[in-house]
Amino acid sequence: MLGDGTTASKALERRQVCNNNQKRYRARKKAANDRLAMDVAVLHEQTRSLKFSLERGRRWSAHEASVLQYFGLFSAGYDRSGQHDAYLRYMFSPHVQFNGLAHGIEPIAMSWAKYTNTFASIQVQCDRIQVFSDKMDESDSEMAVVDARASTRMLITWNTITTLFPHLPQTLAKRLVGEFLHLPLRAIFVFDSHLQVIQLTGESNLVEALYNLLGSLDDVSTVVAHSCMHLSPDLLAAQQHLNK
Repeated sequence: MLGDGTTASKALERRQVCNNNQKRYRARKKAANDRLAMDVAVLHEQTRSLKFSLERGRRWSAHEASVLQYFGLFSAGYDRSGQHDAYLRYMFSPHVQFNGLAHGIEPIAMSWAKYTNTFASIQVQCDRIQVFSDKMDESDSEMAVVDARASTRMLITWNTITTLFPHLPQTLAKRLVGEFLHLPLRAIFVFDSHLQVIQLTGESNLVEALYNLLGSLDDVSTVVAHSCMHLSPDLLAAQQHLNK
């Protein structure tokens, strides 16, 4: 009888050990499966993030190329050729907002035409481009913002004076005629998810350009006061400072 009890006890002990081993095995297997599921989830998220980054990089490269081509195409001004008009229609939305006021492609074309027709020659070069994104449209689609800096070199003639500075004193007008106006430009392009520009804001630093030509703040103040050129709020503030 004692032997049978010992045998039964050992059998029970073995079953308990076996059960404990099975519990530990199931626990280790569950932990391994949980780690695997977590690793798969992390990998999936990393893959999704990588795909998003690659897609964003591809789109941003397209935005940058579009702006570079824009400045390259208009590097000598605007001639209303089929190529120029076609690219404007390709790059800009039909309802693009221009400088916060005008809408449509025609005001952009007219702005280019004004500068081209006013100066004897015009040279435009894009110096720097920065692409970033901090906007979402109404459908929560990401919009890219391109900040472009460019420089222009424009030959001033009497036509320039009569068009842009019609009431400028002759003494100052004569100093400007025949000179090149080096005008720094800044343009902000906002692209929608269809790679079209829906907003364009441009500004030029006329005060700096004139000071480099005339070397006198008083003379710059006089010219700016008689200018018909569009001035940004910052330049209007500079003009008011010069007039003090």
